[in-house]
Amino acid sequence: PGKIYAFQVRARTAVGYGSYSGKMYFQTLLGGERSEMVQDRLPLIVGSALGGLAFLVIAAIAILAIIFKSKRRESPYTDRLQQYISARGKSS
Repeated sequence: PGKIYAFQVRARTAVGYGSYSGKMYFQTLLGGERSEMVQDRLPLIVGSALGGLAFLVIAAIAILAIIFKSKRRESPYTDRLQQYISARGKSS
């Protein structure tokens, strides 16, 4: 942990090896840095999860409301049929 490493890359083809790239330096994390990074990201992860869950709940409620409303809506044919039945019942 906490070490610095230098890397160089070169290509290998059927003709042979190419030249090395420039040096790239990387440092590994210290032992406690990883847990700090996770703790720093935890609110972001929890917030994203809750936001996604809220979106799904709202979408489900909207879909159910649309389905429920469309099933409750009476068609004009049903309305006319009811009027016809009640008119026939009065004249009998």
